[in-house]
Amino acid sequence: TQCRMDTSLLVARIAAVAYLSMAVGMSLSPGYYKQELGKMIENSAFKLLGGMMSLILGMLLVTNHNMWERDWTVLVTLLGWLALVKGVFLLAFPNSMGMFKGFLKAENIKKMVTPMCWILGLVFAYFGFVA
Repeated sequence: TQCRMDTSLLVARIAAVAYLSMAVGMSLSPGYYKQELGKMIENSAFKLLGGMMSLILGMLLVTNHNMWERDWTVLVTLLGWLALVKGVFLLAFPNSMGMFKGFLKAENIKKMVTPMCWILGLVFAYFGFVA
């Protein structure tokens, strides 16, 4: 329906700006992101706040956009479910975040995290602003 498509476009545009902002930041200041992302994993306040924000965003998307269509809008649904699971995980098991330390090593940020942000940002930008 039109309402769900409007929601899909809105979420795609927000995700595009968020992912592309991170991608630009990580590309221009990789040292800063390596240092700060590592701190976030250790900081209890970031885990609590991140868990609550992810849980709220995930619940909003899953409740209002749980569409398993065979088109690009399923990306919004997947984003919602991933956010919900992440939020529950951060709140229920906050001490398990240490297992992501290896993922946030400098070489992984450069080789994996930054390209993932660029790809997700460009995909959501295409569907949110162009298609």
